[in-house]
Amino acid sequence: MYDQLSNLHLNFYYGSRIRLDEHWGEKNAVCPYSKLYYILDGECEFVIAGTVYRAVPGDLYLIPAGTKHSFYHVNQNYIEKYWFHFDATVGGRSLFDLAQPPNVHHFGLDAAVAGLFQSVLTSAADDTLGAQLLLNAKMLELLSLYFCATGTEGAAAGADEALARVLAYIGDHLDRILTVGELAELVHFHPNYFVRFFKERMGVPPVRYINNVKTERAKSLLENTSLPIKEIMAQVGFSDYSHFSKFFKAYCGYSPTAFRSYYTKPE
Repeated sequence: MYDQLSNLHLNFYYGSRIRLDEHWGEKNAVCPYSKLYYILDGECEFVIAGTVYRAVPGDLYLIPAGTKHSFYHVNQNYIEKYWFHFDATVGGRSLFDLAQPPNVHHFGLDAAVAGLFQSVLTSAADDTLGAQLLLNAKMLELLSLYFCATGTEGAAAGADEALARVLAYIGDHLDRILTVGELAELVHFHPNYFVRFFKERMGVPPVRYINNVKTERAKSLLENTSLPIKEIMAQVGFSDYSHFSKFFKAYCGYSPTAFRSYYTKPE
């Protein structure tokens, strides 16, 4: 994942330092933006993706976009917090899909954490170039602090598993046309992100890789079996010989018949 961070994009929406009375709360909220809450005083509860958390001063909560959550007081007092809503995406995909931190870390009432929140809010209120650059820098610093404190690592193993699943699927379905959309859906990626993901790991776009595998499968069958060319081309997803012949020649320089004649060893 780390080689993709040059494509990291942060976007601040709104936030504040606020003191809220007992009427604050919402059940089963789903926000299109990610949230950070830093509890300064009071007590409340969060229910995040079905897990209940009792929030106390010094807790920092991260709720990724699209996560079902509830929040409410546990008594008749107030809650005071820093908070803001934001997006963090890598190549069009949520950072929190690629790196999956826990929903809470207890920093305590830390002046450095509070200072970062205040810097984010102060910079967001200033539309000068310098302030907007500082806004991104402070949001990034805050996320970095959270990831370091929680020991969060990128989901490299998940990426490897996704790639292995796609490669196996391609190998098992060479007898038909495979689309980028179909492969992306297999691993729940956006098609545009999937193309970049695949090329970064395999060195070629997915369509090129599929065609390479089809060609190698056809070459192996032509050289090592006596199967009719019609059956071989069907195994790699072609029903028309003319189309298959042009495809095969474009990739290896020979027509299927010429390749078989040249590379098949006489018995």
